[in-house]
Amino acid sequence: MSLPLCQCGCGKPVSKLTNRFIIHHCWAKGLTKETSESVRKRAETESKTVREKVFKGKFIVPNPKGSKRKDFICKKISKSLTGKHLSLKHIEAIKRTRLLNGSYTGHKMSDKNKEALRLYNKTRKLTDEQKENLRIKNLGKHHTEESKKKSSNSHKIFWEKLSSYQKADIMLGRVRGAINKKTKPEIELEKFINDFCLDNYIYCGSGPNSIVLNDGKNIVPDFINGDRTKVIEMYGDYVHRNHNPQDRINRFKSIGINCIVIWQSELKDSELVKNKLIKFDGSFV
Repeated sequence: MSLPLCQCGCGKPVSKLTNRFIIHHCWAKGLTKETSESVRKRAETESKTVREKVFKGKFIVPNPKGSKRKDFICKKISKSLTGKHLSLKHIEAIKRTRLLNGSYTGHKMSDKNKEALRLYNKTRKLTDEQKENLRIKNLGKHHTEESKKKSSNSHKIFWEKLSSYQKADIMLGRVRGAINKKTKPEIELEKFINDFCLDNYIYCGSGPNSIVLNDGKNIVPDFINGDRTKVIEMYGDYVHRNHNPQDRINRFKSIGINCIVIWQSELKDSELVKNKLIKFDGSFV
């Protein structure tokens, strides 16, 4: 049984009985003005079906240089690739081709993309599971001395380029962030104060409840009561390791304010802190 001829008009037989064209032979090849109308219509219908397959995402035609794919095609491609990851072999191959071709060499992100990335990272919030995975991943890792020097040098260069006004704004923001945020020991001490003290004590970390001493200097306590006669100070074991708490007590005493200092290490003994606060505040349980 002889094979049918290619319908493009070349006169050559096809490879299979089910085929109507030879591979790589276009439908319009060999068509002339004398070609029958039926062959021309068949060529048009074949090209129409191929276009429909492309639009439905059944297969992808290489994107011509300089043109853009339609949005719904991009979405279909993205959906088909979601959840798939490149193998290590594939990643290494991409790296080798980039090095050989010199692609992305000297490539810089535009200001528009930088701003879009900044806004995205600002609004993006990690879930508790992602935070835990990140913590486990970075557990035990430390910066090398070389990376520390690079980071230090880059920060120095950045700081030198800033004007005096920009430096002042940055430092003011850091100070505001530091004084408005309670430390963990202060949060623990605040719970003890609320449980065992009769007076309502206010946290003064935000700075408005500063006290003027005899020498004209302002001093901001950690906690102060409503009538501003009693002050409770929280001393960190490391931050205040070289401080004498009695000096702080005497400074407040000089302007008629009673003061007590609680050390961070003392918070581990709840009975000790409880007794000190009850004795200082004159309250009862």
